Order: sequence, then C-alpha cells, then structure tokens
Amino acid sequence: PKLTQLTDKSLPSFLSTSKSLEISNTNLQMINAHTFQAWSLILEELIITNNSNLETFPSIIIQ
Repeated sequence: PKLTQLTDKSLPSFLSTSKSLEISNTNLQMINAHTFQAWSLILEELIITNNSNLETFPSIIIQ
C-alpha cells in the first residue's frame, strides 16, 4: 500500500527506536498534528522533502 497518511494508526513500527526520520518522494498527503507532536518526543531529526502531494500540514507544526 502507498504511504498517504501518517496518523497514530499508520505509524511505522520502527519509529519507536529511531532518532532520525526522512520522508522523501512519497505519496504522503497528510500528517496528523497529534502524530507530529508524538514524533517530537521521540525524534531528534525529522526531514520532509519532495512530497508534492503533501497538502495538509497542521498549523501547530509550523512555528
């Protein structure tokens, strides 16, 4: 299946042990704000590039 949404129901299982995550060149369309907040407690680095379908990026994420 294609990666289109990241929510608490669709998180990759390896994320809990990762310090860095890059999401590039996917069909990602939406990142849930609560999911992003949870990541901020786990990850030291999050890189999101070249995801032209990404339309919903919660305002809580952009500061």
